[in-house]
Amino acid sequence: MMNLISYVLLLCSLQFVQSFIALSPSKTAVQSLESVVQQKRLSSALKSQPKDSTSTAKPRESWSCTIDIQQKDKIKDYLLKKLANGQHYEKDGMKYSLNSPREWMESIEAETGEGGAYTVLRADVQNQNNQKTRIYNQDFHLERLERSYRKLLVSQHIQDDLNDDHIQTAIQDSKNMIQALMQKAVEDLKFEHSHGVGHVIVLMITILWSKDEGNAIKVQSHAFSTNTPSLPHEYNPKPITAFIAIPGNDEEVLPSRHDNYPEAKLSSWCRVRRPLELKFKTENIGEVLLTRIDSSGDVELLEGLTSNLFVVYKDGSIRTCSTLDALDGCARNFVISAAKEIGLKISHEPITINDAKNGLWGEVFVTSAIRLVIPVGSIMIPVYDDDGNISMENLWMEEPLETLDWKSSGRRWQTIYYRIKNQINMQIK
Repeated sequence: MMNLISYVLLLCSLQFVQSFIALSPSKTAVQSLESVVQQKRLSSALKSQPKDSTSTAKPRESWSCTIDIQQKDKIKDYLLKKLANGQHYEKDGMKYSLNSPREWMESIEAETGEGGAYTVLRADVQNQNNQKTRIYNQDFHLERLERSYRKLLVSQHIQDDLNDDHIQTAIQDSKNMIQALMQKAVEDLKFEHSHGVGHVIVLMITILWSKDEGNAIKVQSHAFSTNTPSLPHEYNPKPITAFIAIPGNDEEVLPSRHDNYPEAKLSSWCRVRRPLELKFKTENIGEVLLTRIDSSGDVELLEGLTSNLFVVYKDGSIRTCSTLDALDGCARNFVISAAKEIGLKISHEPITINDAKNGLWGEVFVTSAIRLVIPVGSIMIPVYDDDGNISMENLWMEEPLETLDWKSSGRRWQTIYYRIKNQINMQIK
């Protein structure tokens, strides 16, 4: 019996070590974790919604779908494929979940040897009599996608002529794919009788552009949903904890975006940022914040791995990094527009760790295309011992609303979020 127990323990230890040292994003153990992360990322905004006590439905399965273009004799077909849960792609001993938008892009890079430019849109299936749909800021996403693709060609030192016809064709293909994915979602994603008018099911639509033959652009798309109905006006998320990515010594170089076309959204970042996630995105960490050292030696905060960062200073101003050093996010623009409409000052002055230590921060939140606005309740910084081992130390924690000058009007992030929702509803109408 003891020999058997020892053998089992040995196997478990070996599996743990293999999982820990696998820096590749697609080893099975890491891939499984990523699948969970993708599910949590889209569904965490819905966790705080009150459950409908009248519903007796079984747990709903997530939904994902891809669409590609097949062209023969100048005839173009859009090939739509619904993915089974657990479907994956394997190459060179690595496993990619095709249900995950991120790993779907990584699988394409693994198969072709090249990455691309991409964007992620939010779309809602609404519980109306005719099952209405709405897409958030499609034109913004396609314009940014074009800019990102042009930067991709520059980064690859490709100076061939990318003419307007190729761009316009790719834009039209992207629009057609979005509509096809939305139509498929309406067919597949159904509401229960207990879900009243106003419930929505959120879709995460990813559009990927990569280089094709003859300077053309290959367009591929992916849609994912947790298939969980929610009420946007009852959005009440639990604040997340963020971890600031700071190297352990002067020799350590962490992956970054600010020195490599930060204004471009490139699929290679999905792979490049893995070491940051393995090191800093431990259990209960909702986002990792990217940094750089300024001329005075202070640490400046730029953006999250997949989000834009906003800090509300106690003087009332709201700071966010300029698009010279961070991605120009869709939700970022929503926030800036909403803040200005209600008379709040937006500043692009640096956000520094010393400001937090000096008690200048009042609130912190991050933004993303899918969840729009996510409050941050605490921020941690790494502490390294002499052997390079890392532990966490609290840098900043959200203060009670009663201690802030704007207590009568509520949390700034909530005020901005509901302003954004009103803007979107007006645009849809």
